[in-house]
Amino acid sequence: MKNKVSADWLALAADACADAGIDWKKIEPIRTMEQQFEDSTAYHNNTVLRIDDRLILKLFGPTQRRAFHVEQAVLQTLADHAHFPAPRLVAAAERPDSFPYSIMTAVGGAAPDRDWTGYLDSEKLSLAAEIGSLTRKLHNLPLDELTAVEAEQGGAESEIALEQTKRIAEIKTTSALTTMQRDRFLRFVSEEGHTFFDEPPVLTHADLSHAHIFVARREGTPQVTGFIDWGEALIGPATWDIAAHWFWSYTFDRPMMQACLAAYYPDGLPERLARRCLATIFYTFSMQLMWPHIVAEPLVTDDPIREMTERVFAPAIFGAPD
Repeated sequence: MKNKVSADWLALAADACADAGIDWKKIEPIRTMEQQFEDSTAYHNNTVLRIDDRLILKLFGPTQRRAFHVEQAVLQTLADHAHFPAPRLVAAAERPDSFPYSIMTAVGGAAPDRDWTGYLDSEKLSLAAEIGSLTRKLHNLPLDELTAVEAEQGGAESEIALEQTKRIAEIKTTSALTTMQRDRFLRFVSEEGHTFFDEPPVLTHADLSHAHIFVARREGTPQVTGFIDWGEALIGPATWDIAAHWFWSYTFDRPMMQACLAAYYPDGLPERLARRCLATIFYTFSMQLMWPHIVAEPLVTDDPIREMTERVFAPAIFGAPD
């Protein structure tokens, strides 16, 4: 089965429900593998369907075996060790004759728009602080379940190596850089950047965005109802999620990011947070998406790492760029 497929998703979903022993009345597709991402030529890797407005069924694509096992491990951890707002796993199976599937409880509410339209400024700050606290809680969870999966399926090391290869290719082909700037970036990606991973690893979502954070109003007050889509989770530096909040959860909303960081770091920002965040995103898909925009405005100094850090991670929020 290729990534772009034509399938009878309702029949496949009904078959998965039968395999899991789940009775149903209505199955509705939410997205399928034939659908492209917004503003991208790439296609979704999974098909997601809703069962009777109470369960979510995910059919994993041919390249998503790791995501299938990772999501199970993380959801098990969340269920076992913390009252953390997230789906609860109901059933899962990897079958040789069909797509692997997982069935989980549906999370109430909905994902906010990229600019959090519909929320008052005070509500956005409250939600950002709650998200910061939940991210801190996530990063304090045990790693046992995901460690076992990564031992078989691979983890941060392979992801970092893959993204590093992509960054090197981008840097070498970016005409906007001077020779000195290009050499400095290559040295950062190949050597210096790795030193910022010398901190205790944590369980990270690794794909946090507004689309993966569900919110609902309870007695008129908006609250987070769940973090969803855990298939990209990794054991790695906390800044994977911190930087993702800045780029994707809050879309560079400064007050929201400040509220998030204040909740995550109640004792004050750690040293060199901005530089750690820059190092982190160099080894994630975030930089693949952001690199063309970042270098669209020429870098003008012979210290492009400091200049880019200051440009991307506002010092007023993340601290000094050094």
